[in-house]
Amino acid sequence: MKQNLLITTALAVMLSTVSAAELRIATVDLNEVFNNYYKTKVELEKLKGEAKKYEDRLKKLEGDFGQLKTQLERQQKNAADPALAPAERKRREAAMRDTYLRMKEIEQSSQNLQRASREKLLQKRKNVTEDLVKEITQIVTVRAKAGNYNFVLDTGEALDVVSGLGRAVVLFNDGQNDLTESILKQLNATNPDKTSAPKAPPKKGAEKKKK
Repeated sequence: MKQNLLITTALAVMLSTVSAAELRIATVDLNEVFNNYYKTKVELEKLKGEAKKYEDRLKKLEGDFGQLKTQLERQQKNAADPALAPAERKRREAAMRDTYLRMKEIEQSSQNLQRASREKLLQKRKNVTEDLVKEITQIVTVRAKAGNYNFVLDTGEALDVVSGLGRAVVLFNDGQNDLTESILKQLNATNPDKTSAPKAPPKKGAEKKKK
C-alpha cells in the first residue's frame, strides 16, 4: 500500500512537470490478463490434480483411522467382560494399547500430510504465478517499446492473495524523467552537517572521465 502510494505520488509530480504531449502512458489490467491467459488455466488445473492426490491420501488415512476406532471400541467392550481370566484380560488390554498406538500414528501422519501438502501447494502456486507474471510483463515491455510508451500502469486489483503477490502498479518504465537524484539532493539539502551528507548516486550510464 505504501509503495503504491509513493509510486502514484511520484507519477503525479512527474505529470505536473511534463506536458501530456511528451508522455505516452498505457494501461493494462494485469489481473484480467493473468486470469484469462491459457497457460494460467493449464497450470491451475495441474495444481488441482496434485491437490486431489493429497485429498485421496488423506481420505485413505481417515478410513484407516475409522476402522481402527471401531476395532478399539469392540476391544474395549470385550475387555470389560467380568468373566475373563486375568491372563486373557491382560492380553486384550495389550491389544487395545496396540490399536490405540496405531490410531495415534495415523493421526500424526494425517496432520503431517495436511501441513506438508498445504505448504507445497502454496509454494507451487506462488512459483507458477511469479513465472506467468514475469512472462506477461515481458510481453508488456515489448509492446510498450514498440508503441513508444514511457509507462505502462496496472489498473487491476491485487493479483493473487493466495500466492502473496501484490499489485505491481508500474509494469514498464523507460527510465526517463527519473526523480531519484533531484529528490535525494533536496532531502540532503536540509542536513545541518553537510560535510557528512551522502553524495547523490551517479546517473545510470554516466561514466567518469579520467584526466
